[in-house]
Amino acid sequence: MRVTNFAVAKVFHRLAVTSDGRRRRERVPGEWSYAYQLRAFAAAVRNGAPVLTPAADAVVTMGLLDDIYRAAGPSPRGLS
Repeated sequence: MRVTNFAVAKVFHRLAVTSDGRRRRERVPGEWSYAYQLRAFAAAVRNGAPVLTPAADAVVTMGLLDDIYRAAGPSPRGLS
C-alpha cells in the first residue's frame, strides 16, 4: 500500500494498493485529520467529552514520527 503524502494529512486523501499484481487507487472521503482532532479537543474542553487518545499515545506517536524522519534521512526536529 502506498499512502500519498502521509506527512501532510490535509492533502489528497489517496491510497494506492497493489495486491496479486493488480494496482488500484482509492480516494478516502472525509475532512482533514486536523479538523477531526480539533473537534474532539474542543468537545473535551467545552463539554467534558472523553479524551479519545491518552497522553501515552502521543509519546508513542512522537517516537514513531522520529523513526520515520530517521529512516528518510534527516534527523527528527529538535534533535541533532
